[in-house]
Amino acid sequence: MERFIWVPVCLVAGAVNLTIDGSSSFDKATNSIVHTATSLSLGPSVLAGFGIGLGLVVNLWGYKLFRPVLFLSGFAVGSVLAYLLAEVIFKNQSYATTACWISFLAGGIIAGATVLCIWKWGIFMVGCAAGILLAFLANTSFGYKLWPSNPTGMLYVLIITFALLGGLLARCLERPFLIIATSFLGAACCIWGIGYFAGGYPPANHLENFRTISSNGDYVYSISASWWGYMAATIIMFFFGMFVQFRKTAFGFQHDKQENNDSYVNCPSPRNAQTL
Repeated sequence: MERFIWVPVCLVAGAVNLTIDGSSSFDKATNSIVHTATSLSLGPSVLAGFGIGLGLVVNLWGYKLFRPVLFLSGFAVGSVLAYLLAEVIFKNQSYATTACWISFLAGGIIAGATVLCIWKWGIFMVGCAAGILLAFLANTSFGYKLWPSNPTGMLYVLIITFALLGGLLARCLERPFLIIATSFLGAACCIWGIGYFAGGYPPANHLENFRTISSNGDYVYSISASWWGYMAATIIMFFFGMFVQFRKTAFGFQHDKQENNDSYVNCPSPRNAQTL
């Protein structure tokens, strides 16, 4: 499972900062990863390095390796929710930090195992994960212009919209959309890792740091020009990964829900099917 550690890293980094104002130990750890303006440290640098290499793996082989992706998507969502709930429950206790991290692991494992057992919800979860990452990219690209006084609020709206849309599309279309979703997840996380080392990759949940107020009272944002280079690279890698999966790595394969077990089955190619 270590191959897909970048999935909870990317989702957790965004979700927690949206919920808490950077006061918890969990916030401080994830903020160290997300904020590329800070100096590099060993831990975040290692995770960003994993994001580059393993994002490439999921971009090209995400559907074929779908079950680990499925587990980690559930783990990411469950761990964040469990951690935030534990912070509220154990707020005034001396063992609050320990309790929160235990809840983080337990909630993630339970959620990950659950989505593996409940195929329909697992597929929905992966679609939601892709929608959440899309919301972050969209907010940095144009979302902040729709609500310039509150770009974080706009991010909330985009996350809810794209997560639900992604989950519904994944449930309705399954295989083709899962290939699209894993291609996008891999591309987004790989380019994020590159942006961490190269710099100039603005965090979508802290766009206020790039905002000034003009003399006439309008909000003016100074998003780095390098952002559009990262966006172009993400789009190119996304389409390339999607092409490779449809034509090569996922061609002729189908993840299917059997009567008593979620299994991976080998389907005949159209050419071979004609000879059967």
